[in-house]
Amino acid sequence: MFIKKITPAEKNELKLRPVGKTHPVRAALMLMEVGEILRISRAAFRWKKLTPKRLTNEISKASEKEFEVSQLLDNTGWVVERLS
Repeated sequence: MFIKKITPAEKNELKLRPVGKTHPVRAALMLMEVGEILRISRAAFRWKKLTPKRLTNEISKASEKEFEVSQLLDNTGWVVERLS
């Protein structure tokens, strides 16, 4: 079933977020607290020829947040730590 009409009550029971340009990885990075570490799989971040380092650089330029990004040796993803 691809399309289904629902009632307003059913809509209220669903967990929704507005449609926008925020990638789920960017949202997770923005919500990180100092000292938190996030593991990002390649399945979660599949931008062609780009890594989460680009997102952390953009966030750092726009705010006071600093990140350290490392790639897993088996090339299955990245580890991001919020430094400040």
